[in-house]
Amino acid sequence: KGEKTSEMSTSVAIIIPCHNHGEYVGEAVASALAQTLPASEIIVIDDASDEPARRTCEALASGRVRVIRNEKNLGLSASRNRAIREAGSEAILPLDADDKLHPDFLRHALPVLESSPDVGWVYTDCTLFGSRDGFLEFPDYDLTLLLAHDVCLAPSLFRRRDWERVGGYDESFAIGQEDWDFWVSLAEKGLRGAHVSQRLYDYRQHSASMRSRSHKDIDVSAEKMWNKHKDFYERHAEAIWRYYVGRFYGGRPDAFRSESKISLLRRIARKLGLRT
Repeated sequence: KGEKTSEMSTSVAIIIPCHNHGEYVGEAVASALAQTLPASEIIVIDDASDEPARRTCEALASGRVRVIRNEKNLGLSASRNRAIREAGSEAILPLDADDKLHPDFLRHALPVLESSPDVGWVYTDCTLFGSRDGFLEFPDYDLTLLLAHDVCLAPSLFRRRDWERVGGYDESFAIGQEDWDFWVSLAEKGLRGAHVSQRLYDYRQHSASMRSRSHKDIDVSAEKMWNKHKDFYERHAEAIWRYYVGRFYGGRPDAFRSESKISLLRRIARKLGLRT
């Protein structure tokens, strides 16, 4: 009994895709190496970076860090999928090359993943740094909220076998929201997210971040989500509609940008025979 601090029963691979983030990737790797519950594997996948970043990635290789390289740029989803295929561990923790993990991420997240087979992924709160300081504190898991919003960020712990069940990250989500699609795909299999209410990673803020770019194309992403998961969304359409109506007209602040999901909202309304 008691909290695990030096070993774990489930092996974990931390995978770090890097495309031209040579100035940051060393910090990401250092945070992976500094876990108080050590990862079984750390894999940096260089997604055809330019020469300076390529050399930086190569220099990170060690007895604990494996570096692999894509000869052409494949994108984030494909790079994650390749790294996961290369890994031999039972659980996976993705980490973007410009972000950092808190030393106790695995120590707190892994026991939650191991607590029940229906826990599909474990997500945490985070600290913002870089061009903007602050923090993000996410709500506890709720299926309706997940379908309405992309409220779980990339550094979330999941089982490799569940990644296989849903076919990995969908590589057609080239403009972002691949994480949202992945969590919804797991939920379709009857799995749920589990929230650890601690700020266990540092989320770098800068204009070139994937999340900043993807919100410009949120209607496209919402349309892709609806088309891919249409039956799932239709089964939960009334609950999602009630949630959205509460956010739009109930006077409650919406930290997760419901106004950005207009195309998804319109599809739900049409399913319910409503006018918007």
